[in-house]
Amino acid sequence: VSHFDNCYYFPAARIQGRLCRTNTPSNTAFRGFGAPQSMFICETMMDHISRETGIPGDRLRKSNLYSSAEQEPPFHMPLQECSIRQMWSDEMPKLLNLRELRESIDAFNQTNRR
Repeated sequence: VSHFDNCYYFPAARIQGRLCRTNTPSNTAFRGFGAPQSMFICETMMDHISRETGIPGDRLRKSNLYSSAEQEPPFHMPLQECSIRQMWSDEMPKLLNLRELRESIDAFNQTNRR
């Protein structure tokens, strides 16, 4: 639950977790403590919102990033620092050639079912 927001500010979020006990121990590495799964759920949610609203995913994500350490996460643990917006600067898309990548993804998706 404490990683669900990933790097996005959700001012009206209500997040609930459920603990489940099984009769078998985990047989995998225990490094992320559920963080990767929570972040995956958040990114899946952002993809869904992007598709439903027609807002490009990168624009939706950028507009919902935390912008200051004063913004309180849903789990009420204060942010120590907040530099995600600087990392997602206007220079990043140029450095990574994101426009060309987006065009190639869109072209691929138009000709492939999945």
